[in-house]
Amino acid sequence: MKGENVFDSPFEYCTRCGEYVLLDQTNAQCAREHRCRDLAACPLRTLFTGIPFVEGKPAMGNRGPKRSAKA
Repeated sequence: MKGENVFDSPFEYCTRCGEYVLLDQTNAQCAREHRCRDLAACPLRTLFTGIPFVEGKPAMGNRGPKRSAKA
């Protein structure tokens, strides 16, 4: 594997926190992880591709009818 990139998630160097950050998350998730306070000042804010999930609600909509349990 010499010379191959085995890390398949997109990432970029953040000049604000001084670390590489994963872009397959939301801006808010990254800010929590790297302790950033001002989301609007994030230099990478337009590059994040994550989907914000809300607890109790499916992110992609209903996947079909509910199945009943058979006894």
